[in-house]
Amino acid sequence: RAISLRRCTERWQACQAHMERNLPPGLDFAMAEGCDGSQHRNLLTVDAEPEGGVSEVAVQAAEAAMGCRIYRGWPVCETEDVLRILAAGGEEDVAELSEVKAWERYRAWFSDWPRERAMAYIDFHCRHVTLGEIGAALSHWHLIQEACLDGVDWMVVFEDDARPFPKALPRLQEEIALLARHGFDWDLIYIRASLYSKAPEAPLDEVPGSSLFWARHRKVTDAYCLSRRGLARIAA
Repeated sequence: RAISLRRCTERWQACQAHMERNLPPGLDFAMAEGCDGSQHRNLLTVDAEPEGGVSEVAVQAAEAAMGCRIYRGWPVCETEDVLRILAAGGEEDVAELSEVKAWERYRAWFSDWPRERAMAYIDFHCRHVTLGEIGAALSHWHLIQEACLDGVDWMVVFEDDARPFPKALPRLQEEIALLARHGFDWDLIYIRASLYSKAPEAPLDEVPGSSLFWARHRKVTDAYCLSRRGLARIAA
């Protein structure tokens, strides 16, 4: 499946045309309409209070419209947010930390990542979630639920800007067959994603002949494959 928004006609058509040209004949491929979070922007009215921000009533209205619950603990903007996150993460002596020490300890959580990626994550991603991000998550969630109901053995999901080469899916099918021959159970195979860890990924030596690696921390995923077990674990 390839996820796209119907209102983005050119992206939808370009993605569909590329997939139909490059995916193996006979593959059960279809475009999947994504959940468009921007359609609900009118629900998130800003409070007329000094702090501004979106009211709890507005968030609840967005939840009702999109059929989900929105996590409230995303933003890490102020020192008090850092202290809250550290405490929730089980850090000791949080109340005694100075502002500088609190931020140093928080940033240390990302020390396994290259500095340029860690800082970008801290500055951009540790903030309020957007309706577009919620819609994107729901788009994948709906596909996973559908695949579970259909009882598929595995499913490949593309974002609409993914452009697989003709040999990509046949190569993936070979890897999946190899895993099956060796009785190796798996949940998720990243087809294309950005590695955020400084440490190298270890090869999958448990399966002789495999070109796969044990995935470390990855983000910006625009193509992945889930097994029946992986689908069920996410849908549970």
